[in-house]
Amino acid sequence: MEKSFPKWVRNYPLIVFVLVLLLLIEGCGGKKEVEQLGFIMGIGIDSGKDPGKYKVTCQLALPKSGGGNGTETEDWTITSEVSTISGVIENISQVLNKSSFAGTARIIVLGEGLARSDINEALDHFQRYYDFRRTIYLVLARGEAKDILETQLRTKQLPALDILGTIQGQPTFSSFPVTRLGHYLTILGRANQNPVIPVVQKTKHGEKEIEYADEKGEELLVEGAGVFENGKLVDCLCDEETKGFMWLDNTVKNRFINAETEGLILSAWVRKTSTKFKIETNADGKEGITFQIKTKASIDEIKGQQKSMNLEEWKAYTKSLEPVVAQAIEKECRAAVDKSKAIHADFIGIGRKVEQKDPKFWNQVKPDWLNQLADFPVSYDIQVTLEHTGLPLNSPVSPQKSGQE
Repeated sequence: MEKSFPKWVRNYPLIVFVLVLLLLIEGCGGKKEVEQLGFIMGIGIDSGKDPGKYKVTCQLALPKSGGGNGTETEDWTITSEVSTISGVIENISQVLNKSSFAGTARIIVLGEGLARSDINEALDHFQRYYDFRRTIYLVLARGEAKDILETQLRTKQLPALDILGTIQGQPTFSSFPVTRLGHYLTILGRANQNPVIPVVQKTKHGEKEIEYADEKGEELLVEGAGVFENGKLVDCLCDEETKGFMWLDNTVKNRFINAETEGLILSAWVRKTSTKFKIETNADGKEGITFQIKTKASIDEIKGQQKSMNLEEWKAYTKSLEPVVAQAIEKECRAAVDKSKAIHADFIGIGRKVEQKDPKFWNQVKPDWLNQLADFPVSYDIQVTLEHTGLPLNSPVSPQKSGQE
């Protein structure tokens, strides 16, 4: 009579084989604890001292080992002169006892010197290396990127994070354009439009009409924009030209706009706006573009108006102010268009708009477009509606009449 063995005993060789395989299988071999990582937050790129080299500044947040709840960090900024952008990662590993992680990088600061020579070769690394995202922000430094990232802010905040916070708050006031790496590369691929990058610079107490409680402290100001042609900085837009570009580019969300007329100064808060365009033949028989801007705003402040009014008078009065605000918007738009024509750079993208609406005409002007742009007719149809400007009772500058004399 044959002896019967339990099933698991009969399968013993198979069980042993599986156990051996489990022992051979590697676990999360690449796993690293957060304290072992150095998180790159911002990168600055300048021209190196030697031809063909870059001076790259990396700003990292380093988690502290055993730091309470695990969220305590210290800052670390290093500058290295390298032949390739990727070379700085190797240099970091030689002096830092942590593995650098580039996936957290949110800001690339481009030095002014590099921008005047060529930024495209430097940016090529960031679109190829998988750790970097195309959503990373680009800013142009007034001066060297290294100096911007080494700014000793009054708030003691990491400069890269300070710039990031300013950019992320931009839609609230729409005072400068936002340029991500992916957007820059998209515009770069268009033969009829120039990319723009916002400008960041240091400010001290008393500069830019700003005073600080700590007179020794510094701040970083994002204002204006640089215009690029084939990766090289052509010129910079002032604040008014930049804001005009944003109207025409349909990137204004909310913002204050000041207007003046006959001794009156008013501030309007733009609540909603949209910009469209049309290509049409004008009275002179020339093809031209008309920008159609529709804006809804509310009066935020008035200076110089002392007349007492009742509600009906106030409604009529605010209606009369709508063209005044429209003129202020048009002034900014004209400043941007005049700049575009003066520097022969189509950062507004008028050529692309012509191509979209009238391809046949575009093929005629395309070979000599930048010269054609100087005389290309541009007009504006701006409609402003002032809403939610109800007359406050006992306003300090315009006391409401009760209606009973």
